[in-house]
This record gives sequence, C-alpha cells and structure tokens, in this order.
Amino acid sequence: MQLFGLVNTLLSIDPKTCKRDLSIRRNSIIPLSHMAGLIGIIPNVNTLNELIKEYRATSDTLYNCETKTMADVFENYDQCPLLNKVEIFEYS
Repeated sequence: MQLFGLVNTLLSIDPKTCKRDLSIRRNSIIPLSHMAGLIGIIPNVNTLNELIKEYRATSDTLYNCETKTMADVFENYDQCPLLNKVEIFEYS
C-alpha cells in the first residue's frame, strides 16, 4: 500500500500523468489469515471468471472445457475432493 501511495504521488507530480489523471486505486482489505482475506466491494468491475466466460462465449469454446477434459481423462473426477482435483490438474 505504501508503494502504491508513492507511485500515486509520483504520478500526480508529473505533468503528463497528472493531465491524464492516472493513479492506482487502493481498496480496503481485511486479512483473515496469511492466505485469505476480504476485499471491499469494488463497483463497476468484472471478475476474471466473467471475462473468461465472455471470451469463451464469443469464441465458441465450452465454458467449462477444463473440467470436461479432466472428467474424460480421470474417472470419478466429479466426486473427488477439491484438493484432489487440484492435484490431478497440476499433474496432468
């Protein structure tokens, strides 16, 4: 966050970037653990999942092609716990 604050300061000082109103938006984040946290609601943004879904809809690609491929290769893939699915995905 401090680095982003410094970059925003530098962007506001430079006449070219100041004219274009460039800055890094900082959002509130609540850490829950070393690996998880909550991020504040960010209006007017798309999730990565939405972007992938839209791209695949325009390119005639199945939305869940990875899951279908894994289910075709490994029996009982749908019944595996999430950790096993990740291991299978990393292995293949």
